[in-house]
Amino acid sequence: MEEITSQDSIEVIQQLLLDSFSARSGIEQKRAEDQLSRHLQNDPNFIKNLLIISSKSDLSDQIKESACTYINTGMIVMLNDKKCTVEQRIQWADLFMSAFKEPSIKLKNKLKLTYPLTLIINSSKSSEIRIAIFTKILEWINIKEKQFITASLLGLQVIISAISETQYLYKIFDAIELGFCETANFFITPLQDLFNSHVKDMHPPNLPKLAQESIVESLNMLTLWAQTLKKIVSQFQSKDDPSHVMLMQKLLTNENIAKVVYNILDINAYKNSQQGQNQFLQNCLISMSGIDSVDEGLNELKSVILGVTRNLLSFTFDKRPKIKVDDNMFFKMLDTLLPIIFKSLFNFTNQSKYRSDMNFFNTIENSNFINKLLTNSLKILAESGQNMEFYKLFQANLQNILVDILFPLASSSQSEIEMMKDSPEDFISIQEDCCHKQESDSFKAATFKVFETIVDFIDGGLMSVGSYAVYIAQYALNCQSPDEIDKRFPQLIPFKQSIFLNNLPKEILLETAFLILSDIQYKIEEREDLLDLLQTMIRDNLYSITNQNISDIFKCRFCCFMSLYYDKLFWNSQDIPAFEQCVNTIFTYLQYTKEEQRVVQLSAIEALDTIYFDDEYSQRLIQTLFNAINSLIKNLVHIDYPRYFDLIYSVTTKFSSYIKENHEALSSILDALNKKIFQEYDKVISGGQKSTICLNKIMSIIKGICENKNYMPQFIVMIEGKLNEIILRIGNNPISANFDDDLLLILLSMIKHSNKLTELTKSMLPLFPNFFQKNNGVLSNMFQALNYVFIHGSDYLKANHAILQSLAEICVHTLFTQSQQGVYCTNSDRAQGATLLQILLQSIANEMPPDLLVGIINKIYEKLQQIQQKKNEVKCNFLRLRLLGVIFLALACNFVGVQQLLVQSNILGNIIKQVLTYGPRITNQYDRKIFIMSISQILVQDPDTLSDDFKNSFKDLLELTVALLICQQKEEQINLKKAQKKINQEKTKKKKSHKQQDSDSDQDDDESEDDNEWGSDSDTSKDYDEPNLKLDSYPNQEDALEDKIILKNLLNPFKHIDEFNYFKQRIYSLKQQRPQLFQQIIQNISQDSLKDLQNLVNIERVITEIPSNSKSNDQTVKQLIPRKILKAKRKEQQLQKFDVENN
Repeated sequence: MEEITSQDSIEVIQQLLLDSFSARSGIEQKRAEDQLSRHLQNDPNFIKNLLIISSKSDLSDQIKESACTYINTGMIVMLNDKKCTVEQRIQWADLFMSAFKEPSIKLKNKLKLTYPLTLIINSSKSSEIRIAIFTKILEWINIKEKQFITASLLGLQVIISAISETQYLYKIFDAIELGFCETANFFITPLQDLFNSHVKDMHPPNLPKLAQESIVESLNMLTLWAQTLKKIVSQFQSKDDPSHVMLMQKLLTNENIAKVVYNILDINAYKNSQQGQNQFLQNCLISMSGIDSVDEGLNELKSVILGVTRNLLSFTFDKRPKIKVDDNMFFKMLDTLLPIIFKSLFNFTNQSKYRSDMNFFNTIENSNFINKLLTNSLKILAESGQNMEFYKLFQANLQNILVDILFPLASSSQSEIEMMKDSPEDFISIQEDCCHKQESDSFKAATFKVFETIVDFIDGGLMSVGSYAVYIAQYALNCQSPDEIDKRFPQLIPFKQSIFLNNLPKEILLETAFLILSDIQYKIEEREDLLDLLQTMIRDNLYSITNQNISDIFKCRFCCFMSLYYDKLFWNSQDIPAFEQCVNTIFTYLQYTKEEQRVVQLSAIEALDTIYFDDEYSQRLIQTLFNAINSLIKNLVHIDYPRYFDLIYSVTTKFSSYIKENHEALSSILDALNKKIFQEYDKVISGGQKSTICLNKIMSIIKGICENKNYMPQFIVMIEGKLNEIILRIGNNPISANFDDDLLLILLSMIKHSNKLTELTKSMLPLFPNFFQKNNGVLSNMFQALNYVFIHGSDYLKANHAILQSLAEICVHTLFTQSQQGVYCTNSDRAQGATLLQILLQSIANEMPPDLLVGIINKIYEKLQQIQQKKNEVKCNFLRLRLLGVIFLALACNFVGVQQLLVQSNILGNIIKQVLTYGPRITNQYDRKIFIMSISQILVQDPDTLSDDFKNSFKDLLELTVALLICQQKEEQINLKKAQKKINQEKTKKKKSHKQQDSDSDQDDDESEDDNEWGSDSDTSKDYDEPNLKLDSYPNQEDALEDKIILKNLLNPFKHIDEFNYFKQRIYSLKQQRPQLFQQIIQNISQDSLKDLQNLVNIERVITEIPSNSKSNDQTVKQLIPRKILKAKRKEQQLQKFDVENN
């Protein structure tokens, strides 16, 4: 690259780069990085200087790599500069394209430079840069020189990644397709010729260095080509829409691309080998010459190409039949490719037969690219085997596939055995993945996916795989050598000379067999003959299988096996002891406390949690239940695996109906949990353990016990006695922040089941301020807990003013909580505090301490004033109404005292004015009911006690109440109409279903009847006007939904009081006790209100049936609701009507 910048500046940057990674201290490194940042900001040639440094041959690789890294950082900064022009971007793009063809810059550094070039393209709205780059690509891709080909491929990767519009992708592909394929062919033929000319030398150290370098260079270039193709496929496949599908179709039908792909896969170092020792490597996809640089290069190339091929084939299989395969070149390629894959896998697993110095597991572990090659090969087999075109190929090769490929690859390598000790969780994850979804990108998971393809799609595949696995297990448990096969297990004769049976230890044969059986469990359960064969094998070898001296890896496989087959085996009464022995054996694995056997313990926990979690088959486990509980309790002290606590939760929950019959069992469980809590709690407090996950899990178990109706309230005293000390100890400590929800739910459960405050719940009430502080002033789960405390603990609160005041203050403080960093508080959160104050007033009534009542009302009014001062106060309407409801409830409960307070504070008039202004805007039944009942109670107060504000507003308050009741009535009528529609819809569905069963020809008629009967939703309530309260009081949908949920679950003393009857009773009372006042009111209210009032007092409630929300397929389930309002019909009722007009 031509040096066009200051040499001095380059040398300074070189030194700073060196200092940045070789500094003796962090201070020196920071100083170097700061100076580099200043150069970036002040030196317009900074990027050029770094590119020159990256190309200098006399510098270390680390400095050159560091220079490319800083280019990425610098480009981000420069592109974010608003002064950056299109011309500058074009210049930078030209610099990077020139760097791509600079021979002195290493390929890995050039790959780093694709990122800043991509940034340049993406940051520019102009197409000039793309056009300039693509023009160079078209020119250079046809120049058959390494540096130009490299630059064109890297540039193409950038362009393809930066463009998503399909029309441009079409044009790019059409323009470069021919040159792109010729580029690959430029290297493929000479490379194979080079291999052929040195076929006798393809063994270290015979291959000449120059030939080796030439081979590696060609492989690197082809790998770059393959990675570019991978980018193209990825971009074509980036969206699942018709235009991208057409792009993929264009690629799949391209014969030139397919030929190049096949030719690359066909490259082989031993293609023309005549040496017997290496002939097995002919036509083998996997390179195993022993020359590391050649093997790594060729296997990397083929792993990329085979991965691309697999993606294209997966796309083809997924889109069938939308994508036709007649012209699909990659689908056609399978006819040739699949036999090569079979042969390659066979030769790979059997390599030790040909060369004693080779072992396929060692080969895999020494090369990541071989792992990828195997994985892609096996995934292609798994997907191809599901297509009928390749059925015969799989059927013809089934025995060889199983014996020589799949069974060997399914066995565990030495590294997997070491993983049991070093990383037991990873070992179990691999085991679970092999037996379930095969999601990991490993050859072992892919192997088990092929097993599933065979048992699902190949005739005889299930019987072959299942019986082979069973007999191999029997062989491993009972035989010493393959010579015994002919007499004892003739079914295994195909395995007699196999690498699998002859080269692997018995423990590996056994674990492999059980892992395969676990994988195909979902198919074996459909075959009685295979289940009988399997059950016989287990029964005959039960002692050996459950022997504690058997290998640890088999113990893990046995746990996995039992977690899948526990509900399929041993259902005959004579086999129950065998089942119990298997389960009890797994329980003994819980006692394995040594670190190297931790994997067995974890496997046992996973299996037992699965077994005891299942509802359907839990009955058969009852015989093992109390032994299980004893084992779980015994081992709880030394186990901290999270799933162990899930297991205990499953046992205590699903078998509660049996545990409740054994008082000592429940007591022992609670004692063990209590001891474990103290143990874990002390670890956390002392700082020896940061994670509280075990404590969280134990609290969940306790919460589950407290919520279980089989334990509560029968054992509530015992449970409280066991848990009292630890719950209070945790609750009074700062770490209670991690358990406040659990503690609150425990308290809630205690109150629900006892309908009172228990001794434990009373002792937990002083903890509420701590919980509230932890929640940053938001109630969250405290809302429901306080709701139940106020309802069921009213007598206790009346007698304990300090507790009452602290809980009331929490509700008040909620009103003023503001959103801040880390805390999001909505109006619905604040309204929760007002709602709880309403509940508290209803529960305590006029026994609330006067000073507390004064404080609450003052704070309520302060909040109302805040709302009035807001510019967008309309957004707080529902919160305002909830607050006004608190004051009116207080008036209803203690009219004289509260009115006096409001009058003395000179705020009563403003309060009434707000109620009259915003009351008509109420949009939910709860708030309407609060005001209806509160105002109804105020209306019957002694006129002599009424202040002037109330006297002047008496008529308006009555009219508001009438309006709210009318709205309630109309809303109930609408709900009833919807319920009736649902009933009719269910009837029509049943009628339609019967007609379809009688005759398919009637289907269209049924559908038209359905449409005519129901019409559109807009017709649902034509006979009923919507409530005229459309000025929604909620500021947004989030507040509306949250408040709806809160009100739905609210425990409310007013809930079962009928507000219509409540109002009528007060009106009758007013009429009878103060007829003169009543007559005066009647004369003053509006004609509309008078008419509505007459309607209200002349109607009666009746009970009607509506369908429930059950999704049952049976007849419509109905429930009773007391919310339908109808005109009274009977004569005696007519005589009792209240005739307003006659008065």
